[in-house]
Amino acid sequence: MAFTPKHSKESFDRLVLAKELYQHAFNHSEMPGDFNKMIAVHNFHNAIEVVIRCIALEHEVRTEKDLNVGFVDLVKGIVKHGAFKTAGVRFPYRQDVSDLNAMRNLVQHGAHAPPQADMERWRVTTSRFLKQVFIDYFNLEFDKISPVDLVANETVRALLVSAQERLAGKEPTLALLAARQAFRLASKSIEETAVPTGFHRDLLMTLNDHALTKELDSIRQSIHRTRQYMALLATGLSPKDYARLRSSWPNANLTEDATIYFYNDQLADPAEAAWSVDFVTEQIVRWQADGFEIEIEEHDQSFVDNLLGELKRWSEDESDLHYEDRED
Repeated sequence: MAFTPKHSKESFDRLVLAKELYQHAFNHSEMPGDFNKMIAVHNFHNAIEVVIRCIALEHEVRTEKDLNVGFVDLVKGIVKHGAFKTAGVRFPYRQDVSDLNAMRNLVQHGAHAPPQADMERWRVTTSRFLKQVFIDYFNLEFDKISPVDLVANETVRALLVSAQERLAGKEPTLALLAARQAFRLASKSIEETAVPTGFHRDLLMTLNDHALTKELDSIRQSIHRTRQYMALLATGLSPKDYARLRSSWPNANLTEDATIYFYNDQLADPAEAAWSVDFVTEQIVRWQADGFEIEIEEHDQSFVDNLLGELKRWSEDESDLHYEDRED
């Protein structure tokens, strides 16, 4: 059988996971302390192993039943695979990968802390290996795939793609608006699934006492916020991360037709915006993995369509942004 670089949906999901493992390892590799270095080595190795297993399955080097073998045997099977040899596709950085596997074994079995001087080698080795095999075996560019591609709901995914585009265009405030809407839509579905619905505002419309109606509506909103917070925490969302996420949202109000009014012209911090977009994406993917489905109501879909158009227009002409003073 002739070899052609390709990838199935299952392989693509695994490759995105490998990239996430690499990024997690990279972050820990730059942190101080032996524990962080040990985590980094583990996840550099995990990223490579996920890809190696993906190669074996995608290109029929081994079947799923035959995949329960050691790391070294997996690599040998790929190196000796006839289709790869005929096509001249060579397993890259084999010695470096072997050395990383040996270091991972020392970490795992002997709690051996890798030398700080080696961390740069594992960062570079893993990055180069992943970039090479993504192209050679799957015809994918490592730098261009993203967890956003794993988001199943098209509307939410479109918002997150817009957020990434705004980040790339150095528009962190607009990126945060798109990410905020994506999170709100996803968390709305989570809330309705995880916590039974309470009373609705429609019930208040039957009251004739304006002061009482206003007070009860205030109570209703407070209950709603508590209900939403409980639902999110029940999914495993970290209170600390949630607080950080909310603090990053722009000080802005969106009208029903998606016109945005900013209460000040302070730009968002690019690094914090990037963290928020990544966090929202990863959280939504995690909710999906836990079996939650995101459902978009018709009026929400219309709003998102308008918002995506407005974000694109505003990114082209910031003079269209609206600012107003907040009323106390």
